[in-house]
This record gives sequence, C-alpha cells and structure tokens, in this order.
Amino acid sequence: MRLDLAERVSVAVGDTRCVVALGGGADSAVLLSAAVEARGTANVRAVFAHHGLEGSEMLGESANLLAAKLGVEISVLEAIVADGPDLEARARNARYKAITADLIGAEICCTGHTSDDQAETVLMRLLRGSGATGLAGIPAVRSKFRRPFLDVSRAELRQIAEAEGLPFTDDPANTDDRFLRSRIRNELIPTIEAGYGAGLKSNLTKTSLLVASDDAVLNLLAGEIPIRMSHLEVAIPVAVLVTAPDAIASRVVRRALEEFYCPYRGGFRDVGSIMATAVDGASRTISDSVECVRENAEVVLVRKERLAEVAHEVSRPIPIEVGTTFDWMNEHFAVYTSDSPAMCATAGRRTGIRALAATEEAAVRGVAEGDRMDIEDGTTPVAELLRNAGVPARRRPFSMVVTIDGKIAALHGIRVAPWARPIGGRSAVIIERKGR
Repeated sequence: MRLDLAERVSVAVGDTRCVVALGGGADSAVLLSAAVEARGTANVRAVFAHHGLEGSEMLGESANLLAAKLGVEISVLEAIVADGPDLEARARNARYKAITADLIGAEICCTGHTSDDQAETVLMRLLRGSGATGLAGIPAVRSKFRRPFLDVSRAELRQIAEAEGLPFTDDPANTDDRFLRSRIRNELIPTIEAGYGAGLKSNLTKTSLLVASDDAVLNLLAGEIPIRMSHLEVAIPVAVLVTAPDAIASRVVRRALEEFYCPYRGGFRDVGSIMATAVDGASRTISDSVECVRENAEVVLVRKERLAEVAHEVSRPIPIEVGTTFDWMNEHFAVYTSDSPAMCATAGRRTGIRALAATEEAAVRGVAEGDRMDIEDGTTPVAELLRNAGVPARRRPFSMVVTIDGKIAALHGIRVAPWARPIGGRSAVIIERKGR
C-alpha cells in the first residue's frame, strides 16, 4: 500500500473512529486497507448498504470477504430503494440515510470516490444545466462524510487492489446503459478523449476545484443573511431578494428550500418562483404543493395542509401552573411569579397577568373562530387585535391565548385584558418563552 493513501485517510478522520462505506468494488477495498493501515483495526469498521438490487448479493459477498481478510468488523445495512424515477439517486439517498443512522457518536464515514467519479459528476451536472454548486462536484467533506481519494484515479486504485490481492467485484450497474453516469463513463468521456485529447477528466476535476472555491465564498456571504425558521414555515427577508446580487439571493433561497424540505436543495423553477414573489408580491405554488407568499417584509414558504393539522392540535387547552414549563409550537415556555414591575410587561417573549386565586385555573390554547377579548371599553374580536399587531391571517390561529377559568385573559406577548392585568404591589404570574 502506498503510504500517501493511508496519510489521506489519517488526515480525513484525525483521531476519530473511522467507518468505511464498502460498495464491493476496488475503490472502497483499497480505502478500507488504507484505513486499517492508518488507524488500525481497533479504530476502523466497515458498513455495506444492501439495496436488494441486481448485483447486491454479489457485491455484499465481496465486502464481507474483504472485511474478513483485513480483520475488520462489518455491518450490513438495509437500504431499500423507494419507488420513483432516477434509480441511482434513490439508491444513493437510501444508502446515505442508512449509513448516517448507523454512525455512532463522533464516528466519521469515508467513501471511496475517485477523481474519475468527480469528473463524471461534473460532466453529468453540466449536461443537466447545474449552477456553480453542482459544478463544484463531490465535496471532500460534507457533514460526517469524508472522501480522501478524490484526487486519485480509479485505474490506480484498481491496480493497488489487484497487487494486494484484495477481494472486490465490479458492480453490474457500472456497465448498464440505462443509467446516465454509466453512459458518460463508458461512451461520452472515451469519445471526447479520443477526439480532443486525454486530459478531459483531469481538466473537469480542475474545473470542479476552481468552481468550488468561488462557490464557497458565495455561500459564505449568503449564509450571513438570516432566515426565519419554524416547524411550520421558512421565511426570507424580501429586501435581500430584491437588492442582493442574484448569485447571493439565489443561494439564500436554496438554503431556505433545503431547510424547508430537508434535504431538498431546490430546483431552478422553484428558486425563480420565490424570487418573482419577492418582486411582485403574487402568491405562487412550488414543488409538493408548497405555497410561496409575501407577507409584510418576508417571503414565506408554507404547507396549507400542515397549517390545518397544527391549528387543530393547538385548539386543545394546555393547563399551566406556576413553577412548571410547557411546550407550544416547538418552543419552550416557563411559568413563574415575579414581584418586579419590569417583569410584568407584555411584549414579545413575555406576558404578565395577575396572581391566580386558589380556585382559579389557567390554560393556554390557540385562537378559535369567534374569540373575543375584554378591552377598556367593551370587547373586541381577537382576530382584530392580532391584525393590529401585524400578525398575518395565516398565523393567527397559532397565536397563544391565555385563559383563566376559560375566559380570555391575554394574547401572549401582545395584550392583557384589563381584569387580568398585574395588580401593583402584588406578585404577577409571568409566562415567558425561553431560548432564542
């Protein structure tokens, strides 16, 4: 084994326990051998994602033989491929999901991607009309995954595997012309190299490195722009989308889409629709029937059916008592008493109401249709109070209503009914949102 391959693995994982993703082929076989050389068998284990596809049994057998030869523990993970188009993408998603779920603690997973894989990926994404992020190719580091052989050729790794007598099997999918990557590997790249020179793969790899450097800077700038997120919606500041350069604004949108769909990164049409809504204010529907609307100074992504589900969930009252905590809309609240007048203000994260009598019961719930609240000169619809406070109609059912014996005492963070306000010189009950 060439020492630099072991060094690559050592640099990639440091002192962390290494998990090697075996595919049954020569690339990952050499990777496992290098990992053992770098970290020792006690700090290395292998995983094989079994897709249940043609060739899976054969590839799994090679992976098991390799692990046994090198004295490494191996786990076979079930990674059943979901129905739908693009089998390669579905298999890849299933594989990474299974491996991610199997990682323990700080373990790092290394994969055997090569410079050939990088060139094929860049060319495939170029054919599909990808932007800079796509043309940056396969990242050497992403989350808990490392790819230490991205600058090593597939042929070189195969020679090493054969020289060391490492068990491996060629995946039949690599020669299946149903798959775009297979056609690029076996037809397109050889044709271009035959007609225009043998430097195509190395040049594509260089291109990916150059684009990745530019892409990283743009992503860094886009990452400084705040996005408001909750379990119901994701919102982007309109000002950013209409004033920032497209290269920055589009990345902000893609980050929002990734947060909303998780792990979907957003297609060209979705990005364009969101940018258009920021400009003209018209509501649009994007992938998976997601609504894109402009509200106040934000473009908001929401799912209407999820809104209805949550509105039903929050309609049920939650009893609250002093000295306890409760969760509301994925946020944490505390209930306590305070003698400080400054703590009794009703604004934003905190609401103060008068102390409760021994027989009184307090609760919180969502806004119901027809809710009214006492004000100084009578009563008024809760919906009107929320509208005056700038709460969009879509979010009003999720506003927190505080009740005492079933009567509305306060709208959290907005207003307290006159009869429920803290009494001077006496303790007040504070309901406060914790965290950010």
